[in-house]
Amino acid sequence: MKAIKFKTSAYNYPTRKTLRIILFFIYLVPALLMSQFQPKALDSSKYNMWNEISIRKVSPDGNWFSCLLMYKSKKDTLFVKSLSGSKTFSFPRSRQGEFMDSNFICQKNDSLVIQNLKNGTCRTLPGIKKFKMTADGRYLVLLRKTGTGTYSLLAENSKGITVYSGDNISDFDISDKGGRIVLSSIANNRFIISLMDLDKTGSPKKILETQTAGMPKFSWKNDVIAIILKENQGAVLYSYDVKRQLLKECPFGSSKASLSGMKISYEAYRNMLVSQDGSKIFFRISEPSQPENGQGSIAEIWNAADRRLYEKRKRYGSDNTSLKTAVWNIKSGVVHQITTRKNPELFLNGTQTHAFVYNPAAYEPQMEIFGPIDLYAVDLQSGEHWEAAVKIPFSYYPDTSPDGRYFAYFKDGQFWVYSIAKRKASPLLNHCAEQFLKEKKEMPGDPSLWGIAGWSADSRLLLIYDEFDLWQIEINSLKIKRLTFGRENRQVFRLTKPLQETGPAYHELQNKPPVMLDKEVLLTVRNDSGGLSGFYSLAAKKKPSKIVWTDMRITFPVSTGKGEYLYLAQRFDIPPAIMRIDRKGIYKTEVKTNPQHEKYQWGKAELIQYLYNGQPLSGVLYTPPGFQKGHKYPMIVYIYEKQSSTLNMYHNPTLHNSDGFNIPHLLSKGYFILLPDIYFKSAALNKSVPGSVLAAVDKVLEQGSVDGSKLGLIGHSFGGYETNLIITQTGRFAAAISGAGWSDLVSAYLYMGTTLALADYYRAESDQLRIGKSLFESRDVYLDHSPVLHAENVSTPLLSWTGKNDTHVNALQSHEFYFALRRLNKEHIMLVYPNEAHNLNGTLSQEDLTQKVQQWFDRYLKNGPVKDWMVPKMD
Repeated sequence: MKAIKFKTSAYNYPTRKTLRIILFFIYLVPALLMSQFQPKALDSSKYNMWNEISIRKVSPDGNWFSCLLMYKSKKDTLFVKSLSGSKTFSFPRSRQGEFMDSNFICQKNDSLVIQNLKNGTCRTLPGIKKFKMTADGRYLVLLRKTGTGTYSLLAENSKGITVYSGDNISDFDISDKGGRIVLSSIANNRFIISLMDLDKTGSPKKILETQTAGMPKFSWKNDVIAIILKENQGAVLYSYDVKRQLLKECPFGSSKASLSGMKISYEAYRNMLVSQDGSKIFFRISEPSQPENGQGSIAEIWNAADRRLYEKRKRYGSDNTSLKTAVWNIKSGVVHQITTRKNPELFLNGTQTHAFVYNPAAYEPQMEIFGPIDLYAVDLQSGEHWEAAVKIPFSYYPDTSPDGRYFAYFKDGQFWVYSIAKRKASPLLNHCAEQFLKEKKEMPGDPSLWGIAGWSADSRLLLIYDEFDLWQIEINSLKIKRLTFGRENRQVFRLTKPLQETGPAYHELQNKPPVMLDKEVLLTVRNDSGGLSGFYSLAAKKKPSKIVWTDMRITFPVSTGKGEYLYLAQRFDIPPAIMRIDRKGIYKTEVKTNPQHEKYQWGKAELIQYLYNGQPLSGVLYTPPGFQKGHKYPMIVYIYEKQSSTLNMYHNPTLHNSDGFNIPHLLSKGYFILLPDIYFKSAALNKSVPGSVLAAVDKVLEQGSVDGSKLGLIGHSFGGYETNLIITQTGRFAAAISGAGWSDLVSAYLYMGTTLALADYYRAESDQLRIGKSLFESRDVYLDHSPVLHAENVSTPLLSWTGKNDTHVNALQSHEFYFALRRLNKEHIMLVYPNEAHNLNGTLSQEDLTQKVQQWFDRYLKNGPVKDWMVPKMD
């Protein structure tokens, strides 16, 4: 633009003409520019543009990372971005991949994409059934379909040079170290199992040839390969020692473990595991199915004295028919059956020399969601059994030390450590155990635990949490030390979980990895009463050092290994972004999501503080876009339990909501939205729930921007029950929506939820309903807390909805309330969605409910139109 010269008078004032020009550029030009970029109202037809993001992996050299953009349409895209420049590669319709030297490898449908990150070249290999990288990252091994319908195996190095290829390959597996592979090929209807070292030239070495009815399966640890082959109705198990080139067959058929008719199981998922030292193979065994007592009867037989409900036995099998676990000591040839009908479940100690068996149904029937367990130790070498611990709460699963000597558990309000050598348990905290129990306990029952974080790698230290901090207990001296200092500022420190794709491969017999305190450990941190969050670094023998601490929601921090960190940052009005902080503390945005966000009007979120019954509570208040001070707005209150921690969470606008509620969508329609925290007083929810919610509402009304006569209430599941309960206690809400909520606590108590196949006693006695006693001990409380029995008090127009197939909270709970309100001539509509359950999964159902939620509130809170679906049918 050409510069403008202004003429001035002697007093240096601009002339009138010049002033007009100045004013034009000061006011009109910016206004014209602003009008072109003025954010507009959200448009539901554009909601499909929004996506979510996750960090997937960081390359071993710390120069690249991968991330996944996820869309409601399922048209996900995987990205790989340089950390030393702007170079980025995209892989549509891929979800996961691997870094290999200078390559990134991912699968798209049945094709394998190999992208060279240095020179930009890309190869696409079609017909790929399976691919793996060797543990040292130097070779890529893949199974590829040929034109004849068979499969060939191809192994190539990081430069793309083929080092081996073979035809008629049925499967392969890789060693956990080096560049070795085991493969099975087919020739003349026989399986040939061979070993190949990719570091050496030559053909694969045949180790076994057999005719079997099923594809061989493998498990590999160090120098031992376990091989299982299907045979008649069972299977045969082999071990192969790579160093000694020795093949052995498991002598299961002649072992003491071989009960009458029992066989090695071929079908079991993850049916075998080689121990860490390669001395043992764990495998699953089955016994012939035996008809249960009464199984041939026309009727199902439900005996009130059954240990487990009929439905649970039907779904998961009885202790007689469930698979059992056995161990083969390869050197001695001894096989021991570990789990039995009496104790069908197990976990292993850290070195896999001992097992601990238990029965999760030992104390059934009982009224908790999980009953206590008795633990019995099994010496896997000798087969000796002994009682280790009695009545351990199953909800706090024992934590085993990496050196195999101990396991830690929680019982009777105390931490205990069990010594396998001494066969004895000792308390860890004699005088301060209360600090590690949840003080603000709002559930009935025994004290609950903040948590066991894990063991140090050398097994000297057990790491535990209190409300705010991470602590260590020295096992031998019982000295206790606080590692973080969050309590003073009400900061909550927790160990960072590994990224979704970088955690260890899961096997049910493997224990979680230790905490590597001799290396850097990342700790996520959040403020317990606000939106501040971030992460700290904990280095060996040092205090935690702050890396990021900000008024945003910070999640999934990960080190690049070069003194830099990636993490996900978001705020209610700022879409999630992958951020990087370097050694100098300089921040850089690596990946932004949802750039279209800037084009649309957005509301704001703030934290409010209020009191109920002397209890300080928080809530999140959302203000609609275009808010005008002095104008009165309607407000929707969404309820569940504690929601203030969502203050800085970004919400994508969408019509595809499993409960019909979407914050940006409703804000764009001119509603305030409130998410209050609720104080729960056991056996008095009919007072504490409405009291907490109304205290939050009144706090908002003090601001003067919300119309107290235009309040809406909505909740789903337990929130649906709370909604039903509240409208029987107060008429302050002009409209309410209840999704899949209880209404009759008598029938709810005497019901079996099919999600867990348990009697729902626990929901009232020790879970969300918080009554704390049985129906027969506290009948009046159940009646007082059943909205259906107080339906005559309802004056709020209610829209309820349920999935017709909901068995989590039975759909009949919604039907009961409907018939009560119908009998009382109350204003009520119930929506029943066929082929849906507790949460709506069908996109058409989700869209329909989301639209009807808005229309219901529009009618009663904004004097909106009466939609056709709201009109009573008179035919």
